[in-house]
Amino acid sequence: MLVIFFEAAIFFRLLITKKFVWNFDPAVIDFYILNFLAYFFSVNVVNYSSLSFFEIKNKFENMKLVEEKERYKKIAEYDILTGLVRKFYMERQLDEAIDDYNCKRLDNLVLIFSDIDDFKNINDTYGHPNGDIVLARVGAIFKRNFRKDDIICRWGGEEFLILMKNVRKGFAYNIIDKLREKVSKQNFSFDDVNVSITMTFGVCAVYDSKITYEELIKTADDLLYEGKHSGKNKVVYKEI
Repeated sequence: MLVIFFEAAIFFRLLITKKFVWNFDPAVIDFYILNFLAYFFSVNVVNYSSLSFFEIKNKFENMKLVEEKERYKKIAEYDILTGLVRKFYMERQLDEAIDDYNCKRLDNLVLIFSDIDDFKNINDTYGHPNGDIVLARVGAIFKRNFRKDDIICRWGGEEFLILMKNVRKGFAYNIIDKLREKVSKQNFSFDDVNVSITMTFGVCAVYDSKITYEELIKTADDLLYEGKHSGKNKVVYKEI
């Protein structure tokens, strides 16, 4: 909107100063344009009072570029459906956290792999739009129940990955088990049918061992796999 206004203002300014026979002072015109900005766009004119109209225009164009860059960065880093971070963002954060832990800048770290049990059946039976409702609800539950500094990721499909740092022993298991119970109590109504879901969690807590990125991912994934093949709807926890 601001860019459109500035383009129109440039035309008006040139028309007044170049085409008309009257001798308008450009500074006076700039004053009125600036006050128009203040009134309609809530611009603080004090910050721009010493600048020319074209300098102000350039500033606003640069601000727009920064805003656009931030908007696209957010789209790239966050999953639109769940509001959780995307896989590539988590990979970078996890790599940094492992490096911090191995260099003793972190006391410990916990990685949680989770998966919605039998999610394919929901998509196949009730359709992908309803499957999306389930994913969005799970994402909202996760965001409400983890700490502010915990990193929650939609890893792909119905898989989620959570990274926790500096967690006392046993704390992560308690949080995850309560979360598992909350998820299992959720009710969805699809085609007048009440549907509930469960989730399985693989939790790898690293307290005493140096570890690589690949080892941590594999350990958490193996724990999830173990839970899936021993009844589902459970938390499989391991400290290393």
